[in-house]
Amino acid sequence: MEKAIYNILVNDATVSGITTNIYPFVLPQNASLPAVTYQRIMTGMVEASGTTPALRSTELQITAYTQDGATSAYAQAVVLGEAVRDALDRKSGTFNGVVVDQIFFDNERDTYEFTSDKHGRVLEFVCWYEG
Repeated sequence: MEKAIYNILVNDATVSGITTNIYPFVLPQNASLPAVTYQRIMTGMVEASGTTPALRSTELQITAYTQDGATSAYAQAVVLGEAVRDALDRKSGTFNGVVVDQIFFDNERDTYEFTSDKHGRVLEFVCWYEG
């Protein structure tokens, strides 16, 4: 599923107009900002009559980061978060070989990392896909 998420985000005109710095799991130490990270929170399977599961359900967390000191860093994190949400919510199709039934936006919250002065918008999605 992560291959699909990366493919969708890097090919979305609004997201890529803000940043193409999109990383799995953690933000590299010296990454340029703004940037986006994505990580799997959990995966479940839907079984049908003891057969191999046709659909998987994965919860993903995606964080949009901006650097403090940038003009309106918090506002930039909000804008990047909205771009990510718009790119992914209700998305379906085949992306980088992954057949996505549908991606649903679940919730969002703000974050701030004091040690690195990064503002962020954390978004969570539920993704249904063939597996």
